[in-house]
Amino acid sequence: MQKVIIDVLLIFFIVFTLSTRCFAYLEDPIDYGINYEDPTEQSYIPIKLMPHELTEAMDLFQFTADRARKQVRDGILTQEETLNVQVFMSQVLDDILDFVQDPNNAYNFLNAQGFDKIVTRNLGVPFDVLRGRLLVLIKTLFDVAPTTTKTVIPLGILDKLVDIFEQDDSLMIKFQAMEIMSIWLPNNVQAQERVMKQRGLEPFYKQISKLDVPSITMILKLFNNIITEHMTARNKKIQKSKVDYTTLKRYQRIALIERMSTPAVCNGLLNILADIWPFATEGNDTLPLVVDLIQNIKPHCYKVFKGRSKAIALISQILSYLRDPTQHAYFESLNLNVTEVNNSLTDFVENIKAIPRFEL
Repeated sequence: MQKVIIDVLLIFFIVFTLSTRCFAYLEDPIDYGINYEDPTEQSYIPIKLMPHELTEAMDLFQFTADRARKQVRDGILTQEETLNVQVFMSQVLDDILDFVQDPNNAYNFLNAQGFDKIVTRNLGVPFDVLRGRLLVLIKTLFDVAPTTTKTVIPLGILDKLVDIFEQDDSLMIKFQAMEIMSIWLPNNVQAQERVMKQRGLEPFYKQISKLDVPSITMILKLFNNIITEHMTARNKKIQKSKVDYTTLKRYQRIALIERMSTPAVCNGLLNILADIWPFATEGNDTLPLVVDLIQNIKPHCYKVFKGRSKAIALISQILSYLRDPTQHAYFESLNLNVTEVNNSLTDFVENIKAIPRFEL
C-alpha cells in the first residue's frame, strides 16, 4: 500500500512539474533566464536545444502565443506584461532558430510539423519583433533545407508575405518578406500562379516609392528572372510528357507576358525605373538590372509609352549616361555590352517618340 501511495505521489509530482513549466511563462521563467521584475534588464541565457527537446519548445511557444493573443484581444495585458511576453517568446524562438541551423535538425523541425505550429499559426502575431524573427526562420529553412521546405510550406504563406510586404511599416520587415519571395518564386510556377491569381503585380510596384534601394534592387532582380523564365517556357518546344504540358498550361494561365502589355503594368514598371534610376549611377551595381528591365519591357510597352514624356525623358537620360565615355571603365567592370544596349535603347526611344499622343 505504501508503495502505491509513493508511486501516485511521484506521478502527481511529474505531471505538476511539466504543467507548471508550460503555464508559468510569466510567473516562473527560470528555464529561459529572463528577469520579468525589470524588463529593461534582461539576462539572456540561450538554451542549446537537443532534438528530444524540440517538441517541448514548440509546445511552449504555441501555448504562449495562443494565451498572449487571447489576452491582447481581451485587453487584459499591460504594456509591461506585453513586453515580457514578447521577450519570452523571442527567447524560445531564438532557441529554435539556433536549432534549425543544422540541416538534420531542420528536417526534424519540418517533419514534426514545426512550420505549421510555429510559422503558419503565428505569422500574423501582433508583435513586430516576433514577426521579424518568424521571417528569419522561414528564410533559414529555405537556406538550410530548401527542397523539404518547398514541399512542406503551404502556398497560403505567400498571401501573408504579400500582406506583410504591403502593410508593414518597417523597411526591414518588407525586405525580409521580399527576400523570401525572391527565393520561393523563381522556377516555381505553382507559387507564381498563386501570387498572380490572388494579388497580381500591383502590390509590388505600388510599394516602390516606400522602399529603400536594397528592396527595389531585389524586386528588379526577381522580376527580370521571372520574365526570362516565362519567355523561355513559352518559347520552347513542348515535350510529349504530361508534366511538360501541364507546366506550360500553368505559365499560360499566369499570362505574365500578356500582362506586360497592359497600361497598369507598363506604367508600374516605369515608376520602378524612375525610382531606382537616381541610385543606379552611384556605383551600387544596379545598372545592369535597370538595363535588363528596359530590355524586358521593350517588346511589350511600345504602345503604352508612345508619346509619354516621362518614358521618353527617362530612357533618354539613361541612354545619355551610357554614352558618357568617362563611365566606360565602370560599364566594363559590370560586363555591360554598351554598344548593344546603346543600339537597343536608341531604337526604343525613337519608336516611342514616333507618334505623339495625349499623355495620361
